[in-house]
Amino acid sequence: MIIDYLVGGGNLLILLDPILECSLRSNVIELTNVLGIYPRCSPLKGSKGNLIKIIRSDEFKSDIMSSENELFYPRGSSLIVKKRPFTKSLLRAYLNEKEAKPPIVVFTKYGNGKAIVAGSSGLLLDSALRIKSNLKLALSILSIILGIEISQDKIQEFLGIIKREEGKKLPTEEAMEVLSKEVEIPKPKIEERKEMKPVVKEETKEEAPVREVLEGQLMNKITKLEDTIRELTNKIVNLENVVDLIKDRVEEIYSMLKHRDEESH
Repeated sequence: MIIDYLVGGGNLLILLDPILECSLRSNVIELTNVLGIYPRCSPLKGSKGNLIKIIRSDEFKSDIMSSENELFYPRGSSLIVKKRPFTKSLLRAYLNEKEAKPPIVVFTKYGNGKAIVAGSSGLLLDSALRIKSNLKLALSILSIILGIEISQDKIQEFLGIIKREEGKKLPTEEAMEVLSKEVEIPKPKIEERKEMKPVVKEETKEEAPVREVLEGQLMNKITKLEDTIRELTNKIVNLENVVDLIKDRVEEIYSMLKHRDEESH
């Protein structure tokens, strides 16, 4: 269904969690497999942990990311990208001079739709968006996916908001681990279920006669309705008897009509 949406002209942003994908606890990878984009199962770490150096690909036309060279990339991995005519690597990770520069954010077209795939599910968390480069990446993604141009005034307005948030810390590795876990909601105990039963209001002495009158009126109406239904049933039975009688005398009636017709001629 999601592929049909994409083929029909829909737009998707897919943030992969390599731990979930590689342990088969998520089916998002089935979608990215169709797009020819696969997460590596080994986490990507920079010299500053979750802050990694990035290189903007030449194919990344957006000027919003032009001055950025670092990105907060928690619990992320690089991507393996199948060569396709409309698939482009937007951002690559710079680990060191010797190692290759693997893609971490990829753009592709499929049918009439567009998709951007990133190898980190925490890339655009609220806490991550307090970092200038992550916020700029979010704006760049919106610009590409929606096909709109974001003015410098708007960009500066957003940057002014996160500047006021600079005192807040980034989530630690332990916090990211907690955020990624599924939360089990405990079932209520039997005692708690008993407490949740609706409270039945006790009937007062004044309400009892009123209830009896209403019940009596209701029973009279039900009795009248039953009489009407019985009468209608009898009429239907009589009508069925008439129909059966006509069926039994069809030939006789036909002969009489035919005889009259011959006499008239």
